[in-house]
Amino acid sequence: MARPRNGGSNSLDRDRTAGDVLQRVRRYVDRILQGPSLRADELHAQSEEQAAAGRLSDALESQTEAVALSREVVADDPDCEATLAETLVNLAVRQAAVGQHEEAVRSSLEAEVILRRLAPDDQQSARSLPTVLANLGIQQLHLDRLEQALASSQEAVDLYRALCGTNLHGFRRELARSLNTLAACQARLGQKREARESMLEALALHRELAEDGSPASMVDLATSLANLSGQEEKLGLPQEALRSAEASVDLFRTLADQFPDESFTGFGIGLVNLGIAQGSLGRHQDAFETAAEAVALQRALVARDRNGYLADLAQSLHDAAAIQMAAGHPAEAVASAREAVATYEELAAASPAPFADKLAAARDRLRDAANRAGLAP
Repeated sequence: MARPRNGGSNSLDRDRTAGDVLQRVRRYVDRILQGPSLRADELHAQSEEQAAAGRLSDALESQTEAVALSREVVADDPDCEATLAETLVNLAVRQAAVGQHEEAVRSSLEAEVILRRLAPDDQQSARSLPTVLANLGIQQLHLDRLEQALASSQEAVDLYRALCGTNLHGFRRELARSLNTLAACQARLGQKREARESMLEALALHRELAEDGSPASMVDLATSLANLSGQEEKLGLPQEALRSAEASVDLFRTLADQFPDESFTGFGIGLVNLGIAQGSLGRHQDAFETAAEAVALQRALVARDRNGYLADLAQSLHDAAAIQMAAGHPAEAVASAREAVATYEELAAASPAPFADKLAAARDRLRDAANRAGLAP
């Protein structure tokens, strides 16, 4: 069959192909003319947009390229190291978002080294250093490097305190969040009362910040209350734990009603802690219903972002199994414990260090639940 000489589909295909090639060439020329510094800025902005849209792998790829270009800039002009540190900080955030916590720690440590060197003579670097340390503490905590996480978080708190001394309203939120991380480290290391003191200080700051009425401030306050409830339960203060959890859940319910399309990570934690507190006070049926709600909420979050919420689902299932056993629902307890084990096995396969102990505890709970129910684990 003869090819159409004019106006046929092949001609249109050639036009499209030529147009695509021309567009690619234009983009390439634009990159050359921009230089690596402007291109790195463009990639960082692109990474932010991709992350906001939930395209986490694409966001990581863009930020990784931005770091590579920033290294080129520093090779030509060492005075641009602060920009490299900033891109490394953002890279660590992207790496952590997809579960690459080891890589995130390495990126944060590299940024920390640069900022420590620059901080004495550069005010912006001095202000960026506690941010790096705060993120590093979270990443180290995730990897179960508790002593390192404690040191990073404590220094971040100390630096933010100093910054609040010169600009109170500019750093209260950062200080409060760093105090919550510090509290988590203290709790994991058995420093229970110190952890509660840190949480109470963070709570006071979040209470002040929530006066602005913004959703972000309200979420921080609700999450802070949820964390405080968990710590009060560990200190043997069930009434206080119940009140803190109820306040957290009430606030999260209000936020969920106002913003039905949003996901609130701390909501599930608040529900779990509420269920535990209810069980501690003998309200086992209430605890049973609350635990079921917590698991359902975490399942919905996992459906939206599996990497981001799978660990929270595993913990909710683990806690639900204990609540279900205490409430006299052995079959449900076994089912929850089995799923918790399977979920922790998946998490430990990808990242053994942070989940090995939790997997062992989940297996112990499954054996206990199965023995009580007269079932095989």
